[in-house]
Amino acid sequence: MLNIALYGSNERVLGELERRLTESLRLTGTDYCRLHRISFFQMSLFENVYNLFIIDITEHSERGLLFAKDIKATPGNEVIFIAAKPAFAMDAFDLDALAYLLAPIDYTRLTGIILRHFPPKEKEEGPAVTFNTADGVNIVKTGRILYIKYTNHRMNIVLDTGDVITTSSMRISFTAAAKAVLAHPDFIRSHSSYIVNVSHIVEFGTAFITLDNKSRVPVSHAKHSAVKKKILEYYNNGR
Repeated sequence: MLNIALYGSNERVLGELERRLTESLRLTGTDYCRLHRISFFQMSLFENVYNLFIIDITEHSERGLLFAKDIKATPGNEVIFIAAKPAFAMDAFDLDALAYLLAPIDYTRLTGIILRHFPPKEKEEGPAVTFNTADGVNIVKTGRILYIKYTNHRMNIVLDTGDVITTSSMRISFTAAAKAVLAHPDFIRSHSSYIVNVSHIVEFGTAFITLDNKSRVPVSHAKHSAVKKKILEYYNNGR
């Protein structure tokens, strides 16, 4: 999965960038990119993990360039600039940016740059796990699971399709019931009542995790450090 951060100071511009780029990627049949827009004034570099940073410097150019310099200090981070004029093209070249594009954005060109540098990989759905429900046994690939919520002695398994599987009432603990899921390296307990799939996380905050379907899952203070470590290990291993 390719995680793309859209940075800038104008929320309207970022919203348009997110919408138009999403449409352009969809037209190519691309479904492995996740976009998340963040204002310069709400930066959370160390709480988010991205592969590509698209930085709008049509406003606050110096702030954007300084931010890009910090981004490029981490090996593997890639940057694309969106600018109003060519004045900072040499600065972008010095930072080894993937591209320096002038507004208005040519989305066909932007999409082409992204797909050339981040070609799609075969989608991995992972091994299967089973859940007992009132209708029988459900077999689910681990990669399809976004998170699991435990309530009233039942597990609610939320899938990337939007479907929710609810298990039969159980007489064992949540930990015991979810043993097969927790055995998979992509899952971690974020809260006493939640298990989350790290591969679907796009933002990690102090109290909540945001997933690629925009849903938010709580992370407890006691588990915060372990979850953060798990996320960083996942992306540092090139997953």
